[in-house]
Amino acid sequence: MKKREILTKNEVIEGFREHFKVAPGFLVRTPGRVNLMGDHTDYNGGFVLPMTIDKAVWMGVRQRGDGVVRIYSVDYEGECRFDVHGELKKDQNTWFEYIKGCAWALLQKNFPLSGFDAVLMGDVPQGSGLSSSAALEVTSLLVFAELGGFELSATDIARLGQEVENQWLGLGSKLESKFGVTDQLICAAGQADKALLIDCNDLEYRPLDLPEGTVAAVLDTAAHHSVASAVYNERQEQCQAACKILGVSSLRNATQEMLDAGKKNMPDAVFRRVRHILSENLRTRAAAAALREKTPDVFGKLMDESHFSLQYDFEVSCFELDTITSIARGHSACLGARMTGKGLGGSAVALLYTEADDFTDYVSKHYRQQTGRFPNITLCRATEGGRVEKLQGKI
Repeated sequence: MKKREILTKNEVIEGFREHFKVAPGFLVRTPGRVNLMGDHTDYNGGFVLPMTIDKAVWMGVRQRGDGVVRIYSVDYEGECRFDVHGELKKDQNTWFEYIKGCAWALLQKNFPLSGFDAVLMGDVPQGSGLSSSAALEVTSLLVFAELGGFELSATDIARLGQEVENQWLGLGSKLESKFGVTDQLICAAGQADKALLIDCNDLEYRPLDLPEGTVAAVLDTAAHHSVASAVYNERQEQCQAACKILGVSSLRNATQEMLDAGKKNMPDAVFRRVRHILSENLRTRAAAAALREKTPDVFGKLMDESHFSLQYDFEVSCFELDTITSIARGHSACLGARMTGKGLGGSAVALLYTEADDFTDYVSKHYRQQTGRFPNITLCRATEGGRVEKLQGKI
């Protein structure tokens, strides 16, 4: 995929004109996201605290008079098409299936769909755990809603995106099929300069102001270990096993007293998995309180504690994540740093004071020295969630 630093709406408009020889009728922009607190709590019905980023997935769109959906991806240099009035089948494992899956999910609920031409572009770094796929789902659903003349709430979009991933794409586990909708929710409902505290049990969310004078740094380790998927599935199985031992439907309903009483009946590894979930839920809510109380130093300390819990209790960190977060904490402007996402590679996130002009160079230099890898560091601010922007003229 082509790497692009900053993508503007004019580039999207020009990309559409170049491919289709006419102007688009409207644009849709949906940002990616990074999770500041609360990892592996989502599929256990707990709390997460993500923020959108100022990297996004874009579509330039023009309505067609038939049911054909024709989309050209500038980044992947390919065009795909399907007919919303025909039989939809999953026939490939590419970016296009996310869009086709969105049409399928809407048709299952009898929403009226229209065909369209579109150009797809984006500047969300791929493979960095910043939810480029969730952003693509939200973008696609907003396009169909705009053309079909119906409205979707952020929660509607999150639920539909969940169906696309679980039922159309066949992703996720039994636990994720019950929860696992927070990426789409933050991409749809995100607000500028705010994080969202999301209750994964009922998808209620509350926007919270991010600390003034700070910026989030996404630290892509350039590492992904081959055992990551297997370990991730194992962790979910261990959480399911713990639920049976404790007699709860999800670990959201477990308490420290229940865990202490059930310790004798579970392997030590399962005990530590539950300990992480319970403590991470407490930390995430405490981090939300730190935002409300405007105590960024407390927030940063909680980020550090979260990483150590993910490292030692949930055991989903790795040498590269431990190294890059340790280096980040060594910089004077860093308030806290932690791995983010599934782990065993991927990205970490740090909260910095904005005057940290040399932070990127500092972390890159020391990380290369200690690992031999070249990190990709992105400074991010929270932006508005998925939005439609109409252009001059008719759609």
